[in-house]
Amino acid sequence: MHIGAIGWWNYDNQGDLAMLATLRQGLAPHHIVPIDTGFLAHPDTIYRLNRLDYVILGGGTLIPGKPTAPFDTFDCWVDQLECPLGVMGLGVDPFPERYWTPIETMLDRAEFFYVRDRISRTLLHDHAKVIVAPDLTFAYPLPVCEDHIRDVRATPVCGVNLRRSVKFDPTPWMEVFQGLPVKVRGLSLSSLGIFGEDVLLEQLDPGSPGRFDAALYRQLDLMIGTAFHSVLFAVQTGVPVIAIGYAPKVRNFMEDVGLARYLLASDEYNKLPALVHEVLENQSAIRDALYAIRGRLHKEARQNIASVREHIEQNGPRQQRTGPKVTIAIIGMGNVEKDQRTLASCASQTYENIEVLSVSTNPRANTNARLRQALAQSSGEYLTWIESGDWLADDAMDCMISRLEQEPSWDVLYADYYAMSAVNLPIGYHTVSEPDRLFRRDVVGPCFLMRRKLLSTLEQLVEDISMVGYALWLCARPYSVLHSLHAPLFYSARSIKSQGVVAQERQVRRCWRRTRSVWVRFLWGIIDTDLFERLVVQPLARLRDLLRRRYVQRH
Repeated sequence: MHIGAIGWWNYDNQGDLAMLATLRQGLAPHHIVPIDTGFLAHPDTIYRLNRLDYVILGGGTLIPGKPTAPFDTFDCWVDQLECPLGVMGLGVDPFPERYWTPIETMLDRAEFFYVRDRISRTLLHDHAKVIVAPDLTFAYPLPVCEDHIRDVRATPVCGVNLRRSVKFDPTPWMEVFQGLPVKVRGLSLSSLGIFGEDVLLEQLDPGSPGRFDAALYRQLDLMIGTAFHSVLFAVQTGVPVIAIGYAPKVRNFMEDVGLARYLLASDEYNKLPALVHEVLENQSAIRDALYAIRGRLHKEARQNIASVREHIEQNGPRQQRTGPKVTIAIIGMGNVEKDQRTLASCASQTYENIEVLSVSTNPRANTNARLRQALAQSSGEYLTWIESGDWLADDAMDCMISRLEQEPSWDVLYADYYAMSAVNLPIGYHTVSEPDRLFRRDVVGPCFLMRRKLLSTLEQLVEDISMVGYALWLCARPYSVLHSLHAPLFYSARSIKSQGVVAQERQVRRCWRRTRSVWVRFLWGIIDTDLFERLVVQPLARLRDLLRRRYVQRH
């Protein structure tokens, strides 16, 4: 079975990644399809969910003041959702009452609903379906540091995780940390810029590794943490912990498991030295208490995930995911790590009938020639190509080929995608444009699937053309049907707004116009200028938006 798991999976947060690993391990051998939260409630995204056998809204604070999109409007599109839905590992913060309707609709629609603390259940009006259960990571916790007890050292080692948030200023805590009688060891759980963990920890511990390593817990006599899972990982490994309540979920956990004595509010930094002294004086007793908590939560979490797996299996698989062969050509760039990431995404596709070809990385051969050589050897009825370093969502091919099979008149289907930074963090969401705008920009983007018949058009392209895809779409558009799919199925490092990319696109259009008549070349030569864009296109676009707003206000 193919089970969609909706959460915060691509933000380099070790807690979220641990929850995803738990779902994969606990629901094995079924295929977990990670889906990043925050997508739009578009019919295409709902179509994507309906292609799955089951969907779990699982892991993280997915109601942080209001339900995260698209579940803030769940009552408006629930009737379109055909696949079974379950909720587990959910955290809930206080939210305005106006969001109770979509939340209540979610409660009624879900087949199970696990939250990770008692306050979350209370905030959900103690709904009968809601069950309080341990955080998902306790099903497969970090190993206990059994060799941790050793001779008392002159200077204890204290692990520290510190991050910023809208409601938490770590500055006064930094000053207190510098005066503690401990050796500070920085433990970063996320490189996401808004948290600022790396910068803060580097100031406290110049030797901070900057990347999470669970083995670091084995070096600690004490842990002080803000990030929710920095605290949970300490409990799992048996390291005495002091939690800073920068968010409600931290306070809720410490109170639920009986560790409220070791919880400090976000403004109680003056109490930290005394509490550190108390913890160091009572390390052995605290460890024993943590081992007991770990054992209890571990047993309960394993039982819960086994129960969820059994429940899902009773539904049985709903979809058939085989059919015409799809060829994916990977355009290698000579970077082994990037090549492997892209290849792994092709190998993890839920669609079964796929062949993967590797395009030569010979720098002396242009992309067009290399690509045509690879595709000439292919046997797929549907074709696509991917640049090394980009990657597909696990269900990308299944979604696109199923739509193309339903619509025989469509020749190319292209999908929304996430823009990723150099360190693979999301920096934007790109909603692809409709094909009637193709003359101005490469609206198709990096995620597409085309029918094999377009290969004849690819053969007509000049040898040294750059941006092969864009050139192909320009040539094919007059007699082929291109169609968009507004579901995020791809992760791309392409910087579509950079001056270099814009210049490449313009060069492709110039090459394309050479085969047109004199008058067509003259007309497009005027349209395809920055001056025309600034003096004509942009003013008309602003006028259109103004008229649209006034129409909406009147009606």
